[in-house]
Amino acid sequence: MQPLKQIHDSPQRRIVSPRRLLIEQDDKFFPHSPLKSSPQAAVAAASSVIASRRAPFLLSLGLACLLLMELSRWHRSGAGSFLFSTIPPCENGNVLVSDTSANNLRLDSDIPGRTDPDRTDLDFAILGFPKTGTTFLIYALLQHPQVIMPPDGTAPYEFCQIHHKDGDQELRDWLKNSSSYKPAGMLSSPLKRGIKCPTMVRATNSIENLLKVSDATKLIVGVRHPVLWFQSFYNYRVYEKHTYPAIDPDPIPSPFTLNNQKEWRDVSMAYAKFDAYLKQLMKVPLSAKELNEMLATDAFWEKRTTPNPYKVFLYTSEQLNDKNSTRQSSFRRELQHFLDLDTPLVDFNTMPEMNKHDEVYPEYIDICNATYSRIRLALLQSGKKSGEWILQKFIQSKDVFVGNRDYFVQHLKEWGVDPCKKKMRSKP
Repeated sequence: MQPLKQIHDSPQRRIVSPRRLLIEQDDKFFPHSPLKSSPQAAVAAASSVIASRRAPFLLSLGLACLLLMELSRWHRSGAGSFLFSTIPPCENGNVLVSDTSANNLRLDSDIPGRTDPDRTDLDFAILGFPKTGTTFLIYALLQHPQVIMPPDGTAPYEFCQIHHKDGDQELRDWLKNSSSYKPAGMLSSPLKRGIKCPTMVRATNSIENLLKVSDATKLIVGVRHPVLWFQSFYNYRVYEKHTYPAIDPDPIPSPFTLNNQKEWRDVSMAYAKFDAYLKQLMKVPLSAKELNEMLATDAFWEKRTTPNPYKVFLYTSEQLNDKNSTRQSSFRRELQHFLDLDTPLVDFNTMPEMNKHDEVYPEYIDICNATYSRIRLALLQSGKKSGEWILQKFIQSKDVFVGNRDYFVQHLKEWGVDPCKKKMRSKP
């Protein structure tokens, strides 16, 4: 489907740069299509704006909504899916001005219809972020007799084929064959099929592919203090460079260059702005300012707003290795219930560490070294803002769940606090 056309007849809305999307600041973008409303609601919405100074335009828009709703009755492409999947909300008089090709923004109007609307066999997906314990979580979940995950992905138990152009078909093929992955004696309870790809939360074309297959997949997303996350991710890529030199022929870049203008195998200070990528899931309404900030996060990754019906379980990496047995037991129980598992999950404290390497390379960074104070400052500034948005908006959504909420909130409030100073205070 073609992207929404720009609207040029409103003096308050304009495109001034191919890099930025400017929208009237008091507008809201809601992930709700008026095509899902009744004709009566659309008529009332159109009538309510007749007295405004833009009444002729808005009245025409309301009538257009009615026409599209009637057309959609004849052009359903799947359960709950319409040929015209979304247009700007008529009932609010808000018109989203967009040049999606220039700004790398996609709306749900660009998402193709579900090709297999009756399949809901993918029970969960671990979306990322990288270096937030996603691999550890895979192996912990695989200890459960109901859980199965692809053993033949691009990395052990990863299924990043979901990003491919035909990723929905590749996922469908795996789902058809997945029952053979568990011995028959372990099938007394319903199986829970899951995938993991730590880039799904960043590149949500994967969610678009998932929408073609499943209506009820549960999403799991991990976050981490941005300063510690950046150090861990950068050093992990250094380790990979030395261990598998063919992966990337280019030299290891300085961490100072990895800002919102450059990334190195996904490592970037921009990627630590977790809120920007969570916004793509459209679990809460976004203001024009929030939408513009999301678009301006970096210069190298496409942004997609991808409305979806999925529930999200959000955790922070500290919750996976919490040594407080009572608190961690509560966290595991909430994750178990979120995934609809019949029996408890394994005690995480009995699990070995994952992706821990004893090698030390000269390019490794100690983020607490004074050399990297400028990087820490940038990450703390964006981290504070990111944590506040997650706490004040994202987890307030009815579709977002958090285990051990108080402990989670405690850690996100520290995203604006230098963990290196905390580390120094803890030394004897």
